[in-house]
Amino acid sequence: MEIRKRVTTAARRWVGNNSSEITTGFDQEAAASVVAGLAIHKAERDLAHDVIRWLDKMLISFASKFGDCVLEDPSTFCLSSNFSLYPQFMYYLRRS
Repeated sequence: MEIRKRVTTAARRWVGNNSSEITTGFDQEAAASVVAGLAIHKAERDLAHDVIRWLDKMLISFASKFGDCVLEDPSTFCLSSNFSLYPQFMYYLRRS
């Protein structure tokens, strides 16, 4: 039995937080698969409740960085179209 890990690298310059380059180049499926891999790794070492809490914190952190809203009015929260599916991926990962 073998374990194989495939890695792809790409050259890209470093960008700061909340840069427009992050939002335009964000790959939702790749981000979800990386977080799923990290969650599996954490699940092997920690309790299930800790992993679920970690996923919740990751999603809240993501939404606070890239979401737009009017303070004290949760109905105004929205994400750009480049980020629209990522919360759904995280929700279903959390449920599984």
